[in-house]
Amino acid sequence: MPVDTNSEVWSAGEPEQSTRTAILEFLRSNPNRAYSVPEVSEAVLGVDLEATVSETGELGPVIERLITAESSREGLRAVLTVHLSTLVYEGHAAVREIPNGELPGESTEGTTPFYTAGDE
Repeated sequence: MPVDTNSEVWSAGEPEQSTRTAILEFLRSNPNRAYSVPEVSEAVLGVDLEATVSETGELGPVIERLITAESSREGLRAVLTVHLSTLVYEGHAAVREIPNGELPGESTEGTTPFYTAGDE
């Protein structure tokens, strides 16, 4: 059932921040740092895109509620990438492909995009 935007219920409701706005605020609050999509996900949404099942076969509490399958994690990764790409397109963020061999703990093949606040 729709809510009348002239009603007391609507007026008393709290505005919700969009994911894109939250990402931009996170990037702006961390100047001179660039983050990968999984790092943005962890910081902004509290979801570890790299999470794996523990030795006991259990998922972490956030993952258990929100992300229960690899396809769900990949879907969330795609949504975050679209938000980040839009911020880059609009000039609010910048992206650089960093060779994985330059990153600690990563394989030496391929590249990973890292995002930072743009120079507005």
